[in-house]
Amino acid sequence: MKREKKSRDVLKAALYIVRGQPRRERQYRDAVEEILGAGGVQCAEYTMRGGEKARAYLPGAKGKTGNPTASKVEAIDALERLGYVKTMRRVQEAYEAIGGDLPEKMRQDLQRAISLNCADGKRYTYERLNVGGIGRSDFYTRRAAFLSDVAAGCGLE
Repeated sequence: MKREKKSRDVLKAALYIVRGQPRRERQYRDAVEEILGAGGVQCAEYTMRGGEKARAYLPGAKGKTGNPTASKVEAIDALERLGYVKTMRRVQEAYEAIGGDLPEKMRQDLQRAISLNCADGKRYTYERLNVGGIGRSDFYTRRAAFLSDVAAGCGLE
């Protein structure tokens, strides 16, 4: 079954999406750490008549649960629905699909090589990547298929 060839501008857009993957992964990790590191107790601070500061603990304030674990799960679920996280997941799925017909070691080498080549194609050409058992034309065909999967997953036409 032959794939439909994507236009050059769609593949370029997919390439830039792939190049932005490390930034999206960092941003996602930071957001998850912030959610998990945040305190689970909701409170309001106020000043008493004598000038003394105090806190009022508010379980279930503004429709949120008083359960810190449930609140964090809801926050992570909301994070998973954001656009950049969906894009990050589509790129990860496309990476996992690379070389599905190859033995595991060769598949991992091919994934690493395609990742490096997409990050900087001038520095990491096929000849420098030393991908054993895969020819030059097969490598670039698999790279184009990877970018095509990314484009399809991200809704690029």
